[in-house]
Amino acid sequence: MQKRQIIWQTKAIRSLHSIENYISIDKPESAINFIDSMIEFGVSLGSFHSYAPCRHKEYASKGLGCINYKRSYVFFYRATATRLYIVDIVHASRLR
Repeated sequence: MQKRQIIWQTKAIRSLHSIENYISIDKPESAINFIDSMIEFGVSLGSFHSYAPCRHKEYASKGLGCINYKRSYVFFYRATATRLYIVDIVHASRLR
């Protein structure tokens, strides 16, 4: 199977900036490293062979899948045959 092209939606990019800004208040260097690892994780999603629907009803009703990142953040995405759209990234505490 061919790797899907990753498309970062505007809302997901805004989320990355917000996360970086929040972390950089106390630890600027850690913020950069953390965001870099989040981006690498997002890019790696294009290599997955199958995707499951999201268990969070609000997002599942929009046809999105989701996957946890380091237990603290949830990536929401929409997959097609050739592309994976990263729609948003939300802190897990906001989903309860």
